[in-house]
Amino acid sequence: EQYGQRGVPLGRSNTAMSPPSDWRKSRVMSMSNPTSPRSPSSSGSSFLTRKQPGFGSFSSGDNLRRFRMSTMSAGGSSTNSITPSANEIDNAIGMEANFSCEVSLVALEILELVVGDFGPALEAGEGNNPVMSKTFELALAFLRTGQNDVVLSHFYFIMRTMVLKYSAVIFSPQNDYCQELCLEILQSCNSRLKMQRDFSCTMLYVLLRQNLGRMALDVTVALSKIAGGNFQSPDDDLRKSLTLIPGIAMSDRSLPPDQTKDFSKKVRELTHRLRTILVDTAQMKKYEDDPEMLIDLQFRVAESYSNSPELRITWLESMAGIHLKNGNKSEAAMCVLHCAAIVAERLRHAEAADLSALPSVQGFTAVSPNIAEEFVEDWGKAANKANPTSKAPETPSVSQALFSERGLVKLLKFAVRFLKEAQRYELVSRAYYLFIPILEKERLYGELADACADMQDCFRKVMAQLEGNTRTLGHYFRVGFFGKAWKDQDGLEYIYKEPNVTPLAEICLRLQTMYKQRLGMDITMITDSNKVKKEELKPELAYLQVTFVTPFFSDEELEKRQTYFDMNHNVTEFCYSTPFTKSGKAHGPVSEQCQRKTIVWVKQEVCFPYIKKRLRVEGYREILLEPLDVAIDEMRKKVSDLDAVISLKEPNKKLLQLQLHGSLRLQVNSGPLEYAAVFLADNSNRYAEEGLKALRGLFTEMLYLLGRGLGSLRQLSSLTDQRERDDQEDLKEKYAEMRNTLATYIPDLKSEGDLNNHLQRISVFGGGRARRSFSSSQFAMEEAQVTFLVSHSQA
Repeated sequence: EQYGQRGVPLGRSNTAMSPPSDWRKSRVMSMSNPTSPRSPSSSGSSFLTRKQPGFGSFSSGDNLRRFRMSTMSAGGSSTNSITPSANEIDNAIGMEANFSCEVSLVALEILELVVGDFGPALEAGEGNNPVMSKTFELALAFLRTGQNDVVLSHFYFIMRTMVLKYSAVIFSPQNDYCQELCLEILQSCNSRLKMQRDFSCTMLYVLLRQNLGRMALDVTVALSKIAGGNFQSPDDDLRKSLTLIPGIAMSDRSLPPDQTKDFSKKVRELTHRLRTILVDTAQMKKYEDDPEMLIDLQFRVAESYSNSPELRITWLESMAGIHLKNGNKSEAAMCVLHCAAIVAERLRHAEAADLSALPSVQGFTAVSPNIAEEFVEDWGKAANKANPTSKAPETPSVSQALFSERGLVKLLKFAVRFLKEAQRYELVSRAYYLFIPILEKERLYGELADACADMQDCFRKVMAQLEGNTRTLGHYFRVGFFGKAWKDQDGLEYIYKEPNVTPLAEICLRLQTMYKQRLGMDITMITDSNKVKKEELKPELAYLQVTFVTPFFSDEELEKRQTYFDMNHNVTEFCYSTPFTKSGKAHGPVSEQCQRKTIVWVKQEVCFPYIKKRLRVEGYREILLEPLDVAIDEMRKKVSDLDAVISLKEPNKKLLQLQLHGSLRLQVNSGPLEYAAVFLADNSNRYAEEGLKALRGLFTEMLYLLGRGLGSLRQLSSLTDQRERDDQEDLKEKYAEMRNTLATYIPDLKSEGDLNNHLQRISVFGGGRARRSFSSSQFAMEEAQVTFLVSHSQA
C-alpha cells in the first residue's frame, strides 16, 4: 500500500521499491540471529530463516534484492510482448507467490514482536484496548486469508504462545476474543487442506485445555453461527476434524493421570454435542430452498437451547437473517425483540443488577405478547421443560459485550429499524420506550433527541395512515399438505403470512415450483376450499391446497380494534368462505346459494407476527349461512366498500367514480336488486323478519351512501367539462331508477325525505361509527382491510 501511494508501478523502479536501509539492516540481523528471544523455533533457528519449499530462502537481503530484480525484469519484458510466453507466466506466478509469502512473514514478525514485547499494553483493561484489538484483528486475518503451509505452521506456533501467555485476556467475559477465535478455527477445521485441519485441531485442543467451561459455550456458539449463518457450510472435513480432538485428549501426557480420564470424557461429550449440531445442519441444508421449513428447523434448535441464552440468541439471529433475505421484515423485527428480551432477562438475574433502567416484562409484551415466553423465573427449569435431556455448559459464561445495557440498546435499535421497514409505525414508540430509560441514565441526550425525532416522524406517518391507509401488513393463506409424498407433513395445515400484497396465484406458483423441484414430482393443486376427504385422493400423488384467509375477531375484540393496524397485529384466528348449495353444486340461484364460513385458529399462546412466518392450524369451527344470510353478508361488503371511499377526509375523484359506476351501472348492479327481488318481494314468510329488517337497513344505507357520493362527485367535477356533466346526469338517472325499484319493496324510499326519515327510524343507524353497528365481526374486519385495497384500485 505504501508503494502504491507513491504512484510507482511495482517492478518499474528499483529505487522506489527499496525499503529504508536501516529497516533492511535490522531485518537481516533479525533473520540471521538464531538466538533471538522472539524466535518461536524450539530448535534455536529463526522461523524466517527456514527454506520454504518451492519459494526459495528468505535468509538474506541478497535474496530479497534478487526477488525485486526479477520482478522488475518481468515487468519490463511484459511491456514488450503482446502475448506472454509460458515461461513468463510461470515467472509471474512464482513472483506473486514469493511476494505474498514475504508480506505474510513480515506481518507475522510484527505479530511476534507485539506478543513478545508489549504484554502490559495488551493486558490493559482486560484486553479492551486498541493495542489488543488491533493485534487480535491481525491474528485473525491470517485465518481469514489463504496462507501457505510454512506461514501457517509459524502462525499457529505464535497463536499457541499468545493463548498461553494471555489466557486471562482471551477468556475474559468482558470481550469476545475467544468466540471470534473459535469461529475462525472451526472454519479452518472445515478446510480442504489436511495440514491446515491438523493445525486447527491442535489449536482448538489448546483452547479447550486452557478453559473447558468457557470453550464449551463459545465453540458451540461458533459452530451454531457457521451452521445457521452466511459462512461456508460445514461438511465431512469438519466432522473428521472434530473426531480427532478426543484422540488428542487421550494421548495428552502433560495432564496428571487422575485428570486425563475425566477431562477426556468431557471433551468427548462436547464433541458429541458439536457433531449433533452438524447432523441438524445437514438436515437444514436440504431445505435451503424452503424458507418456511428452514425456519421451523432453526426454531426447533433455538427452543432446545432455552437454558443457554447466548446459543438461543445465535439461532434467533440466524432466523432474523433468513427473514430479511426473504423480505419478512416484521418477523425479523420479532426475532431481534426476542433476543433483546433474553438479554434483559439475563441482566435482571445478574448480580448487583440495576433494575431501575431495565425494561419490564410488560414493556416487551406491549410490543408483542409472544415475547413473554422469554421471561422465566429460573433458567434451569426452563431448560428442563424445553429439553429434559440437554446439558448446560459447565461454566455458563456469557459475553459481557452482548449481555450489557449497551448491548441491549444496540439490539433494540435494530428492532426499531426493522419495525419501520415493516411499516409497523405504531410499534416504534413502544420499542423506544424499552431503552429510553437507559439513555436517560447514561445522559446520552443526543441519542434521546434522535429517538424523539424518530418517534415524531412515525407518529405523523400513523396519522397519515388513519386518514387514508396506503400500506399493507401482509396477507394470510391456509396451506394444506396431503399425500404420502409429504411424509410427516401429510394432513397438516398451516397459516402462512406473506409480505406485502401477495396474490393467491403468486404463492401457489412459488410453492408448486419449490416442492416440485424438491420432491421430483408434479404437485396437484386442490383448487377449492372445501374440506379435503383423504380417502378420495390418490395416495401416490402430492396434493397442495392453498386458500386465502382474512383475520377474524369476536364482537368484543372489534370494540378495541378500530384501525387497520389493529386488525393485523396479534392475530390468532382466520376466516374463509366456501359457497355451496343443498343440491351439491358450488353455485346456484340466489334463493339457493348457501355459504360455509370456516374459522381456523393457531396455537393460542402465539400470534402473528411471530418469529416464524407460518404457524400450524390447531382447530377450526364452521358457520353455515342460509341464502338470506349470504345476501346480508354480500350487502355488508358492498356498503363497506362504498363507505371506505366516501368517508375519506381527502376525497379521491377517480376512486369515487369507480365505486359509483360499479354500484349504479345496470350491467353490474343486478346482484343487489336481485337480492331485493328474491327476499323482500317474498310474502310467504319463509324468511325471518329480523333478517329481512337487516337487509332493508343495508339497502337504505347503500342508497344513503350513493346519494352522498353523487354530491361529493358533483363538487369535485368541473362544470365546464361536458363529458363529466353527462356522466353525472347518467349516474343520477341510474340512482333514481335504483331507488324507485327498491321503493317497490321498501315503500319508505320513494323520496329523499322518506329516505332520511327511514334512516332515523332504523335503530342501527345512529350516525358516524354507530351507523355501522349492525356489522358482524367479519364485516368490520373487511372494512379495515378494504381501505388499502380501494386506495390501490387506481393503480
